[in-house]
Amino acid sequence: TEPGTIVLVQSPDDGDVKTGVFVSAAPEQLGGKGSTYFLVLTRDNMWHAVNEEHVWAVLADIPNPLDPDALRALSTPAVEAFSRLPDLRFTALGDEKSALAAVQIEDVPEQVIIAQRPPEVEAQLSRVANVESELEAHPVHSLPDRNKLLARRARMFELETELSRKKRMEPKSQGIWQEFLDVADILQKFGCLSEYTPTPMGEACAAVRAENELWLGINIASDVFNHLEPPQLAAALSALVADISRHD
Repeated sequence: TEPGTIVLVQSPDDGDVKTGVFVSAAPEQLGGKGSTYFLVLTRDNMWHAVNEEHVWAVLADIPNPLDPDALRALSTPAVEAFSRLPDLRFTALGDEKSALAAVQIEDVPEQVIIAQRPPEVEAQLSRVANVESELEAHPVHSLPDRNKLLARRARMFELETELSRKKRMEPKSQGIWQEFLDVADILQKFGCLSEYTPTPMGEACAAVRAENELWLGINIASDVFNHLEPPQLAAALSALVADISRHD
């Protein structure tokens, strides 16, 4: 590429296409060994050290807009003046001499930029335009209170999610509740609950800490052990405490 050739580069800020001129190859310190970077001066007096990935198009058929003397008089910024951007390009602000050259650069007409679009960009823009057309043609788009409608739709989605979660939890919660009712039924049969209120017998069983509190509490409350001496009572209770619960 000859110095002064018009080059279109994408702006690192908003992705817009900027018109610039190729000035020279970039110092190796910017691109790194094995990388090819070159310097482009854009109309806003910014220096861009870019590679081919950052270039939208090279317009060699457009005449050089810079005066040859102005082009030769340009002094590129020092390497330290360039800032590295996330997209691996480097930029630096120009000086007064480059500003005089930059004002001579005219923006390329929009139709020329459009003609230089890659096919994949054109395809994506076409898809976006089609989606926008479909959105504008949708009946909801003409409603004056569509924001309220969107809010209600979002609320409906929240309720559907909550209802789905409750349905998933329902079998598990029903099983836990049924287990509670079964235990309450057993406690009622042994006189530990009056409906769902603990009786003195139930409170005594609740105070016991053993493998089978109900079994131990019933035995303690009975008169079976009344005739035993303390050592005998301790031995009997130890045997009951050591009894392991069985599924039957």
